[in-house]
Amino acid sequence: MSTFIGDSYDRTAGRYDDAARHNAQGGARLIGALPDLDVESLLDAGCGTGFASLCAIERFGARKVIGVDLSAEMVARFHQKLRQRGIESDLRVGDITRIDLPLEAVDLAICSMALHWIEDRAGAVAAMSGALRPGGYLALLAPGPEHDREYVDLISRLDPPIHPAIYEAFARAAIPIEEIEAYVEAAGLETVDVWTETRKRRVAAERYIARMTAVGSHVTAEVMSREDEEKTFAHIQQAVQAASGPRGFEYTFTKTFAVARKPGPAPVA
Repeated sequence: MSTFIGDSYDRTAGRYDDAARHNAQGGARLIGALPDLDVESLLDAGCGTGFASLCAIERFGARKVIGVDLSAEMVARFHQKLRQRGIESDLRVGDITRIDLPLEAVDLAICSMALHWIEDRAGAVAAMSGALRPGGYLALLAPGPEHDREYVDLISRLDPPIHPAIYEAFARAAIPIEEIEAYVEAAGLETVDVWTETRKRRVAAERYIARMTAVGSHVTAEVMSREDEEKTFAHIQQAVQAASGPRGFEYTFTKTFAVARKPGPAPVA
């Protein structure tokens, strides 16, 4: 799966920031929920183009970023943003659970809209915890229960039917509060806050499909050819268009947030 994820995000890196703008807004709310900290360095697991790290840099004045992502193109775009801001960076292409990270080296670890695609979620949280200094903070953002449920209901009933992997992926990706809290506590961290946000959104069908192809096309790439993938998403877009009202396609947007702390003296600003 990791190969498909990296390749798919390489293809969509150029339009990711626009297509996934609501993810960036969620990342900003996640960073805003943290207490005031003195963040000299931070780790961004599944960093993508770096929207959550950039929020942390703006708020805390972080001076160094360690970033890990499966997509070389996403990492390249993040590197360019950091270079423009004069931020020291150590960006790596790979799986957070298989990369050697410096122990107790960062004040803040972030994983924003990436944990759900990591095969070993508990291992990923443990790796982030190991990189945190005592008193450091972990901030997580992931899809919550019922995320995009209207879309899932729609595409699971299409005629002709589509490959079930496309809609079954949503249930696997959803991370409820109890699950994310279990990962945090198993990693030896103290839960500070954990919550879900549920919003109703309406968007034009073509923009909705643009988001789906930008953030989840690796699911289709794993089970079909590029040509069949394009046909499938054209079929889906027609259905989303038909199901749209005057204000666009209405769907549920649910996110799970978690803030945790590593025991020890806190790095307070």
